[in-house]
Amino acid sequence: MRDGGPAFPCGEHGSHWRGLTVRQWYAGMAIPAVIKAAIGQEFVKRQPQAMARVCFEMADAMIAEGDKG
Repeated sequence: MRDGGPAFPCGEHGSHWRGLTVRQWYAGMAIPAVIKAAIGQEFVKRQPQAMARVCFEMADAMIAEGDKG
């Protein structure tokens, strides 16, 4: 599974990094849209893992699309 590399590399030529991968960053950015789409649906309260899975599926799709060039 590609993670897209570091989201915020630092140092010369991005040689050092700590923290989020691009995959994690994209998943985090998807959270508001997923929550907004799910407002009023009962599964939101009982299945946060399902919402997280959707966010990471969106992140994976973004990375895959970006790899196409």
